[in-house]
Amino acid sequence: MIDHSEVLWRPSDEAIGQSALSHFAIENGFDPRDYGGLHRWSIADGEAFYSHLWAFLGIIGENEGPAIVPAANQIATRFFPDASLNYAENLLAGEADAIAIIARREDGTRRQVSRGELRDLVSRISQAMLETGIGPGDRVAGIVTNDLETIACALATAAIGAIWASCSPDFGPSGAADRLGQIAPALIIAVPFYIYSGKRFDITTSINAVADVTSARQIILLGEPGPDVHYSRPTTTLDDWIAPFVAGAIVYRRQGFDAPLAILFSSGTTGKPKCIVHRAGGLLLTHKKEHVLHCDIRPGNRVFYYTTCGWMMWNWLMSALASGATLVTFDGNPFYPSPTRLIDMIDEEGIAIFGTSAKYIDSCRKAGVAPARTHSLST
Repeated sequence: MIDHSEVLWRPSDEAIGQSALSHFAIENGFDPRDYGGLHRWSIADGEAFYSHLWAFLGIIGENEGPAIVPAANQIATRFFPDASLNYAENLLAGEADAIAIIARREDGTRRQVSRGELRDLVSRISQAMLETGIGPGDRVAGIVTNDLETIACALATAAIGAIWASCSPDFGPSGAADRLGQIAPALIIAVPFYIYSGKRFDITTSINAVADVTSARQIILLGEPGPDVHYSRPTTTLDDWIAPFVAGAIVYRRQGFDAPLAILFSSGTTGKPKCIVHRAGGLLLTHKKEHVLHCDIRPGNRVFYYTTCGWMMWNWLMSALASGATLVTFDGNPFYPSPTRLIDMIDEEGIAIFGTSAKYIDSCRKAGVAPARTHSLST
């Protein structure tokens, strides 16, 4: 019988004292152990809290005006009304030789890119987007896997001020069209197929289903399509699309704090999925606050989250780049070829933060996985 009241782990006093949250509390006159007091202050004095938060987190951008303009209700309240920033600029900053992404796949493929290499790829994709006529406010729709090129495409979209929305390729034609058809995308970026449990699944019908209900100008494929495949829009591969462009300094389009950055979708349990627009400033500041203050992510930490590109946690994972983290991604079945596949990766990659779902943990329980007995987990 499991004693659910047992404390499994408690941080040392030294660890607490060295945490970013402790430093933030002390700088604002609070005892690090008085989390309740710090929380009450953040609500009672929003101007002081958010002003200091922007500076503490090192947000890149212009911020000359007030941090918060209260209104009669929460929805009308404005945050940083005079500020300007770019989400991608914040995520892509840092030393060129620092590892940005380690991309793992079910088939054993492992690739990694440095921050400099990721900036070069984003530079070329953003140039191709601009040449294709994509600009601020345009929507880019992704039917994509959690992989390196997907992150680069999302960051390129943000860099030029366009808006990203994505779903997982396993959603099927109606699931993809119900979501992405609502946003009138100017461009579709898609994987031609995906691999799960060792099997290949072609998604041509899903790509065409989205194209047929939109006025997208072009389809960009993250990979080579199979033979005898027909798409209902002009199509090219990512490699061919960016071939004419040479990597250079990225021209980041800074916009207001409330500029739309990403469109996510409700689950679709009550009718068609509903669009939820997230602001560039709100998403960046909230994610970095969670990463730095609550997860204590440090530069160089390796951060993993098992997620598809149809779940909000994919956006949360990508934002960890802004804290100097190395992202570890995985595409495929987390229990293939063995139930410890993801747990193995913790030790193999030195993962410091491991994120997953309740369903995964329950599946591990049913499979008899006991990581504390079989793995180091030292990181």
